[in-house]
Amino acid sequence: MTLNATVAGTYETVEAVPAESSAVPANTERRDAIIFFVFAFALVGAMVAAALTVGMAGVGMIAIIEAFSMIVVCLLLTAG
Repeated sequence: MTLNATVAGTYETVEAVPAESSAVPANTERRDAIIFFVFAFALVGAMVAAALTVGMAGVGMIAIIEAFSMIVVCLLLTAG
């Protein structure tokens, strides 16, 4: 159970279970990429919906919420 990043290929995953186990490790990079793009498209959709209904004030509210959430994430990263 060693991680050798210089040898690992693009589609290989790191085993989190002993080699003798029959469990197949999940491809977490692909899952995380899919989740990221789902949230990115949801954010763009929310901005378009806010712009069509409330106007630029709705987009501004979303931008304020985004800025606040980025500050919270930065605080959590520095605290951890």
